[in-house]
Order: sequence, then structure tokens, then C-alpha cells
Amino acid sequence: MLLSQILKMKRIAFLSLIVFLFCNRMLAQYARTSISAYQFNAFPINPAYAGSNYYTSLDVTYFGNVTEADQLFRSVDVSLHGALREDWKTNLGVGLKFIQEGAVNELRLRPAFAYGMKAGEGRLTLGTVVGLNYFDFNEEVLFNFPPNFFSLDLGFGLYFHSDHFFMGLSALNVFESVLKNEKSLEQLDIDREKPLYFSGGFVARINDRFMVKPSVLLKYSDHHQLVDNSNTEDFFNEFGADFEVALIIDKAYWVSGFFGVSDFENVETINRFGLTLHFLIDNLRLSYGIHRTTLTNSNIEFPVSHLFSIGFDFDHEEETPLYRFF
Repeated sequence: MLLSQILKMKRIAFLSLIVFLFCNRMLAQYARTSISAYQFNAFPINPAYAGSNYYTSLDVTYFGNVTEADQLFRSVDVSLHGALREDWKTNLGVGLKFIQEGAVNELRLRPAFAYGMKAGEGRLTLGTVVGLNYFDFNEEVLFNFPPNFFSLDLGFGLYFHSDHFFMGLSALNVFESVLKNEKSLEQLDIDREKPLYFSGGFVARINDRFMVKPSVLLKYSDHHQLVDNSNTEDFFNEFGADFEVALIIDKAYWVSGFFGVSDFENVETINRFGLTLHFLIDNLRLSYGIHRTTLTNSNIEFPVSHLFSIGFDFDHEEETPLYRFF
């Protein structure tokens, strides 16, 4: 009996250590995703992108660890967006994303509406998104945690593109409300963010076969706990910058290299870099990338992250616009 209690106490202590390590790394979740993940689909970070193209697009993306038994981080993102009417002014998008970070699983449903209009030589779209989030806790690792619950959030965005230039601005999770009595969630410690994104880039021709496309993604985010109470404080704000250069060969083969950094108000700095390959075959798009992430101040290097993505454009017979990155 005594031996059983000792083993149980050791197990609890071990699991508590795991939870502590995961909680310290929760911030890294929002700073790990590669800029390459949005090469042909920016809908996950900008609802206005739902109206950016004159055809319907479907994208499925996996990003995260695949070789580590503990699965430090992984996400699966499914996005579908297109026009509601033939005039392409009103557009609808929907995204479904699964995220696993340690012992916390989250499922996000993102329906969005976008309105598009002609702006000079390009197209301008305005979009809004409502998010429904479902939180599920691994009871084998986390104990005394609340039952699974939902939350609602709201976001906005605008997006402009011409044949060889694009620019986007979005604000996500502007408002988030927990659909549960918050008094029962006082012990909950989940990092959330209110990100503001800016993206931009252009395409420059080198010769008849080669083109280059530099791109930038800037992010400012207010990190906070999902449930605020007198015993908690806001986390540190984050400023992130990602730079990518894509070499385009015969408009069908893309080789992208990127480097990014996130600074949490001089408390923690996260660096990320990697290489991604994209293959365009008619209406089909295939991508694979390998990415590294390090916590500079903590001297921690995460296991290699992998990007797998497949996309398809329906009813699209014209040449894919070269601006497509966000």
C-alpha cells in the first residue's frame, strides 16, 4: 500500500514537471509557424484573403514535429474559400484548424466573409471572421483541470494585390469570450494572443526562366491568459518579423528560404529559419519544408518541424498569379 502511494506521488511529481515545462514553452507555439506555410494561402491569418482569387481554393497544411514521441507541437489546417456570386464581390471562407501543444488540444472553426472590389490595377478585399474554439485537456497528464469548453473570438482584415504585388493587414482575436462560468476556470493557465499582422511582397523577373519574390511578414501581439483574475498578470507582448525569398523556376518550381525572429519584450527571443519546396502542377500545389526553432535566452532548440501542404484550385484555367503568397 505504501509502495503504491510512493509510486503514485512520483508519477504526479513527474507529470507536474512535464506540465511546468510545457507551460514555459507555450509562447513558442505562436512563434514557430513558418512564413512559408502561407505561401499560397493566407486565410488562416487574414480573413480578407477569402476574396482575393477569382476561383475556389482548398488547402490542407500540416506543421509540427513528426519524429518526437512527446509531440511538442503539431497543427493541421484546412481552408476553403471562394465566391458566393458570379460577380466575385461577395466571398465566403471557412477554416478548420487542430492544434496540439503539450497536454492542451484546441480545435478552431473559422467562418469568414469578404467583400472585394477593383482598386486601380489590382483588387482590394475587406474581410471579417468569427472563431469558435474548443479546448480539450489530456486528463492523463493534467489533473484537476476544468471540463472541456468553448470560446468565441472576432477578427478583421484587408488585402490588396495586383499581378506582381500584394499587401495585407489583419487583426485577429480582437475579442474573445469564454462560453462558460469563468469562476470555474480560475486555475486555467492558457496563453492567448491578439495578433496584428502586416504582410507584403512583389515579384521581379530575372530572365525568361527565373523570377524572385521577396516577402515580409510583421507581427505585433498582446499575449494574455484566456481567463483573467486577480492572481494572474498579462504575459509579455511579442514583436515578430519574418523575411523570405522565393526563387521561381519556370513558374512551376519554387524554392523558398526564410529567417524570422520573435522578441517577447527582451525576456525571450525565438529564432526560426528553414527551407521550403513548392511544386505547381496545373491546379494542384504541393509543398514540403523543414524548419528549425530556437529559444535564444533559454538556450533551447526545438526538434525539427516539418511542413506538408497540398492545395487545389477549382474551376481555374488561367495562369496562377505570381503575387500569390498571402
